[in-house]
Amino acid sequence: MLNGQAAYGQVATPSSPPAACALGLQVHVTDPATGQVLPGAVVRLLETGEVLAADAAGDCAFQVCPGHYRVEVRLMGYHPEVKAIHLRAGQPVRLTLALRAATQELSTVQVQGQSEATTVQRSVQAVAVLDVRPYYGQAFGLTELVNRVPGVRIRQDGGLGSNANLSLNGLGGKQVRVFLDGIPLEFYGRGLGLNVLPVSLLERVDVYRGVTPVGLGADALGGALNVVTRRERFSYADASYEHSSFNTHKAALNGRYVVGKSGLYVAGNGLFNHADNDYKVQAEVINAGTPELRTVRRFHDQFQNYLGRVELGWQDRKWADKLALTAFAAGVDRQIQHNVQMRQAYGKPAMRKPASAPRLRTRKRLCGPAWTCGRTPVTPAFGGADRYQPQRLQLGRQRYCPAALQFRGNLRFG
Repeated sequence: MLNGQAAYGQVATPSSPPAACALGLQVHVTDPATGQVLPGAVVRLLETGEVLAADAAGDCAFQVCPGHYRVEVRLMGYHPEVKAIHLRAGQPVRLTLALRAATQELSTVQVQGQSEATTVQRSVQAVAVLDVRPYYGQAFGLTELVNRVPGVRIRQDGGLGSNANLSLNGLGGKQVRVFLDGIPLEFYGRGLGLNVLPVSLLERVDVYRGVTPVGLGADALGGALNVVTRRERFSYADASYEHSSFNTHKAALNGRYVVGKSGLYVAGNGLFNHADNDYKVQAEVINAGTPELRTVRRFHDQFQNYLGRVELGWQDRKWADKLALTAFAAGVDRQIQHNVQMRQAYGKPAMRKPASAPRLRTRKRLCGPAWTCGRTPVTPAFGGADRYQPQRLQLGRQRYCPAALQFRGNLRFG
């Protein structure tokens, strides 16, 4: 008999049975699929209501009288099992019960959300978003992809490293600005342009027509292009290399390492381009004082540039949504053969220009994700500060030292 009434699922301590009923019933619980014992399984004698839990070896023992019994075993994650047994006086019994794992097929789980590119594209601004991630590992240049955006055209004067003219809805020159992660592209040096940026280092290109966002801080009348580099939040490494005609080499390296759940990360990317540009062109050649149109091969027209960036920062912390210190170094080495009309030879001049700069960026949401003022939900956000100052650059006798300090902030409603 039990001391009181034991609820099912709780272990009850039985009172000492009469000497005539001191018959041992040992129950062993296992998983037939794995062959492992199942400690913690709840074993119940349905006729007496006595409940015991299996020990670490999957065993439990009852002291009962001879007779017919039904033994029920339950364990979370397994189908219950019931087995009938007949006990005779003087014959202890060891009963083994095998539980089958219970598998349940869940319905389809859908997780809905918007990527950063979709959020930008659905904003009220006149912006077109070019996602370049589907083109990783393919022989596509950024110029070719940007030219697919309606109203955008990039025209090059020659091979790799030549001047690239960008037009947006018919406007070009200083009326259209180009940015790399919010920084004007010209601050990286004259050797860096849309025609030399590798696709594997980028995530997307935002094309703003007309009015540019306050965050870019540009006074461009025609619009702006903001090239956004990759921003994965996990550790990865990516490298690419391409070799083509005219001794053209293109290499790119991109990676990020995230230190556990501390929010600390180290990221870096770089590129290197080289081309001899010794292709054939038609040019006027003076023969006995008379100009003649001939097909000749170009020479002394090599182009070489590089860019390296390293970033150390924290993300998703209580004191900052993102805090990052970035340093970059860039340079270009370009040989100059003649003027634009190919009528005046320069001899063997070359242009070499290095550039480097640090950048400190912080971003912190001032309050909760959204709070309601009357009936209008307001989500305030402050964009932090960008500070960068390239080192002194030198080209011939010209010296200049550009510096900029730009604060960005906005208040969004909706």
